[in-house]
Amino acid sequence: MAQSPARLAAKASMRRREGKAPEALSFRARATRHGIQNLPDTPKIRTGQTNNFFEDGFDAALKEAENESPGAAAMAREQYWVRVKATEEEGGGFCYVPAMMVEAGSRKGSYRFQRASAEGEIFTADKSDIGPLVDMDNTTPLGVPNLVDIVNVHEATILENLRKRYARDEFMTSIGPILVCINPFKYHATKYGVDLIQRYHLDSTLGIGSPHVYDLTERAFKNLAADRVTQAILISGESGAGKTETTKTCLRYLSEVAGADDDHGGDNIDARILSANPVLEAFGNAKTLRNDNSSRFGKWMEIHFLHDRLSICGCTTVSYLLEKTRVVGCGVGERSYHMFYQILASADQHLKTNILHLPENATCNDYRSLTPKGAEHVMNQDQQAIDAREFDVTTDALSHLGFGNSAQQNIFKVLAGILSMGNIDFMPEDPSGYAVIDQSLYGQYLDHVSFCFGVDAASLERALSVQTLVIGGESTDRRLLPDQACENRDALCKSLYGAIFDHLITRFNAVMAPTTEKKTLVVGILDIFGFEIFQSNSFEQLCINFANEKLQQHFNQAVFKEEIQACEEEGIVGVKLKFNDNQDVLNLIEARDTSRGKKKSRW
Repeated sequence: MAQSPARLAAKASMRRREGKAPEALSFRARATRHGIQNLPDTPKIRTGQTNNFFEDGFDAALKEAENESPGAAAMAREQYWVRVKATEEEGGGFCYVPAMMVEAGSRKGSYRFQRASAEGEIFTADKSDIGPLVDMDNTTPLGVPNLVDIVNVHEATILENLRKRYARDEFMTSIGPILVCINPFKYHATKYGVDLIQRYHLDSTLGIGSPHVYDLTERAFKNLAADRVTQAILISGESGAGKTETTKTCLRYLSEVAGADDDHGGDNIDARILSANPVLEAFGNAKTLRNDNSSRFGKWMEIHFLHDRLSICGCTTVSYLLEKTRVVGCGVGERSYHMFYQILASADQHLKTNILHLPENATCNDYRSLTPKGAEHVMNQDQQAIDAREFDVTTDALSHLGFGNSAQQNIFKVLAGILSMGNIDFMPEDPSGYAVIDQSLYGQYLDHVSFCFGVDAASLERALSVQTLVIGGESTDRRLLPDQACENRDALCKSLYGAIFDHLITRFNAVMAPTTEKKTLVVGILDIFGFEIFQSNSFEQLCINFANEKLQQHFNQAVFKEEIQACEEEGIVGVKLKFNDNQDVLNLIEARDTSRGKKKSRW
């Protein structure tokens, strides 16, 4: 295998320093035979030895290369972590691979590399894509459970460590007290269960060296017991990373380890906490392009424990920023909230026909708010079966949380009314141009909405097409144009759905509130919505992404900035950690405009 001029020059220099002059001559001719081009000029070395000593050393390096096998020559070279485009088998995107530098590229700042693999693929990489040297001595093998143990910290070594663990079905890795989870997209029965929960709870040898969501939750529980101070578990990540499932895993662990206190939390308070999850997912989760079960709201859950027994006595939930725009429409390849599809797919014909008065065999394609703009929703029999099954799970959970048949039917009525209201459209009245509803086209939907909401149809039509202004204590009616009436209709749909969601949260908190008058200890769990970028992004999505950026800044503060500060306080100077600081993004959105009030220059 041909060696690069840089490698041969290095060997020649080493032999020259050692004073080992070879016997052979004409190193350039022999270098040409080995396929090496563009040899560097022979430097003028001022030494008492012969003038051809450098050339002799280069010649010895070539002779040594002649005697080496191709594999040995390849292994002798230094390998770098180089960023390349990943193949479909590697998961797509980009990845780092070990590679040997061959020569400078034709483009300035680029280099030719050869993969350190059996195929030995040659490729070109820019300087910015070249990472650190690969640890050839294997003194710190990658694949460790705690990333703190990596000596050469770099994006390449971190990603390679995570990749190796993921390939072994070890998808949880520690960074000190922080846990990094990569969604395995499949259930591992050996990674969860009551037996494993008891192991992490009772076996003190397990810890950061055996990273797991159980270990993270166990540390929060032990700190709660030892310090009697409120603990918090922050769960963040991109959409589809597995945040919702991780939240449920934390709740199951606490329920199993601490158990419920029936005297102060009511019967089966721990089971009620777990029952709230399918309801919140049905009303607050939806399918996006990146995630079939994406949380479109954030929640902060406080699990209350008694001081003396450390048993669960209640739970309080606070919801944040429900994405209401999804109620009136969704993008291509996406869905609205699961609950709408569950009602339509339900096998309970009595509910759909006699209670909700839905059309026979109604599907999501019959409702504009459930159909992507400019496209028809593709009906999937498997998905319909899943929706029907999930409807039964949701209704059972509602019953367990104290919602009787009548309360559930009233909620479903409002949802059915929202679906029909989304089908109502307005046309300009001749000759005024004001909005009116064509009864021949949309009268049936107007009547169904009035039935579901329990209001008069004429009053509902007036509320949608007329705006009442109160000025100086006097009310004035102003008729709306068709576009304005459509905006009014959508606003009402979003407001009603938001009211239902808030009502569910309020009822959950009432049912699961601790009954003790004493102050309780709390383990808080933050399940934030995932970062996403759509083709059409709403203001709500901007707020969702901003919340994720704030959490990322908190992560940067905990991992990087506080570490640098600790080093400086201990007298360790010159510590520099390179990381992508998103503070500029946050300042762009939340910083005050200091230019206000200042006199602007005329220039």
